[in-house]
Amino acid sequence: MEEKKIIINGYEAVDLGLSVKWAICNIGANNPEETGEKYQWGEIELPTGEYRFWVENPENPNENLIDHSIIGLYYRQGYKRIRYKDNTSLIQYDISGSELYDVARHKWGAKWRIPTPAEFDELIDKCSWKQMKIDDKYGWEITGLNGNSIFLPTDQDFDGFYYSSEYMIDTGDRDGALYLKLCDRGGFLNLDFLGGQGRMSIRPVVV
Repeated sequence: MEEKKIIINGYEAVDLGLSVKWAICNIGANNPEETGEKYQWGEIELPTGEYRFWVENPENPNENLIDHSIIGLYYRQGYKRIRYKDNTSLIQYDISGSELYDVARHKWGAKWRIPTPAEFDELIDKCSWKQMKIDDKYGWEITGLNGNSIFLPTDQDFDGFYYSSEYMIDTGDRDGALYLKLCDRGGFLNLDFLGGQGRMSIRPVVV
């Protein structure tokens, strides 16, 4: 008997036996093998100009910096600050489910949202990964605990990038948005040292 499709607000989800269900397609894609639209971290519409978190470096007019005061302001308007750590002033902001800054919630509605790093970790640690191509499009087939699978397309060969919901700030140089990086070895979490201004794919999840 064929398993019944899970449709939420018009978009199909797959149950991999994890804490969340994963969309079968990226935002802006019509098929699983399409990379879809690419967004900067915290953007809910396609970028049209300069990244909105940039400010000019007063010591070097030719260089832009992330404005942490703006990040803090946006937190009060829709971010969720999730923790401090020791004496490093580490703060992590989480936009998953935010009506203002989560593109998945903005575009798809209902309970769709951008994945957290912990949910990406489930894909990495609890699923099996296989390189494959669909219609000459490279990507990874990720099979869950129950045998169901999703396909994450990549940009070039088996390399691809997917934003998570968290942005990390500390007093050192680890400042940026966390993302899933796909490469020949599979997937792992990394930090966007450009502060989230790089454009990446988004694969929504839903509870």
